[in-house]
Amino acid sequence: MAILTTQRLTKQFGGLVAIDNLDLTVNESSIHSVIGPNGAGKTTLFNCITGFYKPEFGKIDLMGHALVGLLPDQIVRLGIARTYQNIRLFPALTAMENIWWACIPISRRVFWGSSSEPPTPAKKSRKQMKKAAACCDSLISQAAVNGWP
Repeated sequence: MAILTTQRLTKQFGGLVAIDNLDLTVNESSIHSVIGPNGAGKTTLFNCITGFYKPEFGKIDLMGHALVGLLPDQIVRLGIARTYQNIRLFPALTAMENIWWACIPISRRVFWGSSSEPPTPAKKSRKQMKKAAACCDSLISQAAVNGWP
């Protein structure tokens, strides 16, 4: 059963065609790789699938849901997201403190001193810590459901 398909997917940047009429089918319980040299369109494909780019033409389907035209947050709720190779964690914080920090709305974050090292959250509210713990529990549960490890 196909869980992800693209049909005639095309993405252009001005006169440069990054993806040209791509037909792709990813079946359930299969492993696929996207390989190619720099500039071949690999990242562009993932950006189209996750809603960061809108293709000029074609369809993208995830388990029966059309993705073209949806915003990235809507696509995440359908079960697919992208990550970046250079994640930016705060090395001086614990895993729980990094998750706690991610739970704070960006508009309420205040950095003192170095932007790469936030102050350790000395006054963590119970509500914020419960939210971080719930996030951890959810991630662990999802991993267990998906057979990891």
